Amino acid sequence: MSSITAGALAACNAASGSTVASSAAAKYTPGTYTAPEAIPDSEITKTYDVDVAIIGMGYAGVSIGMCLTLGRELGKYLAAK
Repeated sequence: MSSITAGALAACNAASGSTVASSAAAKYTPGTYTAPEAIPDSEITKTYDVDVAIIGMGYAGVSIGMCLTLGRELGKYLAAK
């Protein structure tokens, strides 16, 4: 393992022991979560029929969206050859 990798892992480990994380865990009481009410069918205005649905625009959602787009474009390029 390189010294850069070791340093990055050590920094992650130090951050996980922060007081913010431990104080948040101390406030959680298991079994207190209640699910929100279901959305009535009358309020659903659109539905989509898709092969892949990406929910969220975090790192994972953006990454897979880019991969799907690039893959589609590559397929078009190869089909034209």
